[in-house]
Amino acid sequence: MSDVGDLLELLHGAADRWTSVQATVCVRRDAERERRTRLWLAKPDRWRQEDGDHVSVGRGRLWWESSPELGFMSNQSDPDLERGHPLQSFGPHLAPAQLIPLLSFVETTRAERELSARVRPRQTHGSSFALPEGADEHLLTIDARRGVVLCIESFRDGRPFEVSRLEDVVWDEEIGDDVFELVPPPGVRVRSPRELHRVVTFEEAARFASFAVFAISELPPGQWRSRVHFNAAGGVDPESVYVTYHRADAPGFITLYEQPDVVPERRRRLAGPPQVVVERERTRITIVSETHGEDSLRALSDKLERA
Repeated sequence: MSDVGDLLELLHGAADRWTSVQATVCVRRDAERERRTRLWLAKPDRWRQEDGDHVSVGRGRLWWESSPELGFMSNQSDPDLERGHPLQSFGPHLAPAQLIPLLSFVETTRAERELSARVRPRQTHGSSFALPEGADEHLLTIDARRGVVLCIESFRDGRPFEVSRLEDVVWDEEIGDDVFELVPPPGVRVRSPRELHRVVTFEEAARFASFAVFAISELPPGQWRSRVHFNAAGGVDPESVYVTYHRADAPGFITLYEQPDVVPERRRRLAGPPQVVVERERTRITIVSETHGEDSLRALSDKLERA
């Protein structure tokens, strides 16, 4: 069998050569930006992932997640609501068989404990799964016994582009069951993601929100449709209501972004679509449109009525 054939066989069986792993995945791009993710995986179905203050764990179909932005979430009461498994993001390292049909193997080099493979994306397959898009060549450093990919160095036009490396790796040791638990602090309610971003009616938005919700009572001429989103408060993000109006018969788009007026204004006025900010009954309403000027938006603000 050729060296490439041996390598493909090694990669193909890599996911079956470990039962648990504890590792840090260090990704560095442009020699400046670095991201470190800590992983714990225990077959068949337990995992934990830590990205700074963002922590998530999973057991079978159930998962729990905590972050400053969104607070504490889980699908415990809604098991059909799935989220991605860490192997979807870090599979090129830990289950590299997925790379085989996506890459052309140009050159291989064998050492005592490691193999190196210089590979290029197959043009017919587009983006090489979780490998960085835009790279035209990769150098894989592979564990000669397990077949896992210890390091992925990506290049663009011959220059280093991104490096993804497994560090502090521990294989096949028992991981305490408490690692795969995530308990909310006292007084913190566990919510389903469905509670955070829901498509609702105007009446439901008015019932769910703690502030007054408004709608435009008279829109410009045309066949308009509306869609209402209620976003529950989570972490540092306050509750809000988005209302989007779009024309069915011609270009036309208007958005209302509504929050309590006691919430600090974090939406910056940027060069681009016109916007008008008004306050009604202690609700701050930002009206934005790419198809209507600021004067038209001010006229629409006079037609806001409580839903």
